[in-house]
Amino acid sequence: MGQQASATDHSLDESLASYAPSCFPDEVCLQIMSFLELDTIHHCFLVSKQWSWIAREIPISPNLKRLGNLERRLKLMSKCHCMNITSLDLSQQFIGTSSTRALQNIVRSEYASRLKELNLNDNYRKVGDEAFQRIAKSTALQNLEILSANGCNITDSGVIALSQSATLSKLRELRLMGNQISEYGVRSLSTSKSMSNLQVLDLSHSWIGPKGAEYLAQGNAKFTELHLLFGHIEDRGAMAIAQSPQMCNLTILNLDANSIENAGALALAGSEF
Repeated sequence: MGQQASATDHSLDESLASYAPSCFPDEVCLQIMSFLELDTIHHCFLVSKQWSWIAREIPISPNLKRLGNLERRLKLMSKCHCMNITSLDLSQQFIGTSSTRALQNIVRSEYASRLKELNLNDNYRKVGDEAFQRIAKSTALQNLEILSANGCNITDSGVIALSQSATLSKLRELRLMGNQISEYGVRSLSTSKSMSNLQVLDLSHSWIGPKGAEYLAQGNAKFTELHLLFGHIEDRGAMAIAQSPQMCNLTILNLDANSIENAGALALAGSEF
């Protein structure tokens, strides 16, 4: 049955690819569709072979914050192999539905392997470690580059699961502001080979302490952005960051409200890195 479906999809691809351009060349149609919303692009499949083919290729970034029936939409989208969905915004969304079911629809979807960005921000009561672990265990999210889960009630358990993922090695931006992450979660992130490509990390408003900052300073990743606002890293943590060769690529460092005094400030100001 699966082979028949695959053959049908291949035949459909060949049929669509053999179109003759209509009133507009391909590049004009592509430009037009780049301004359209998800639901409108869906109707483009019905216009012509040309429009159907281009609608399948254009990168789509649905923002579902403004739409109702979230679970139903995710379920329908999970079966859609036609749309090139590369970014998905589910921030402030898991209200009145099961986050586990919602994330299950994502990680099992036809578009999961094309997804590059996933935004789960501000779902404090509905995400948590269990839902986060589904992302970590997914074998389909191998192209995910940006994961935002600010304010999602993530603890060390969720971070450790993420660090152990064999799939998320392309992740380069991880935003976990406002969660419950300690030095133990940071240690797991810092020593993880799969997280070694991280360039942007936000652990603001998590009590990682001086030891957490030391783990980051000794870790595998070379950050370009590091946000540790209200991280309680103190002078000891600031000095560890200042003395770390791993921090040589930093262009943005946010250490506000960390009880850093003269020793830490002088170390940062005089850092050779």
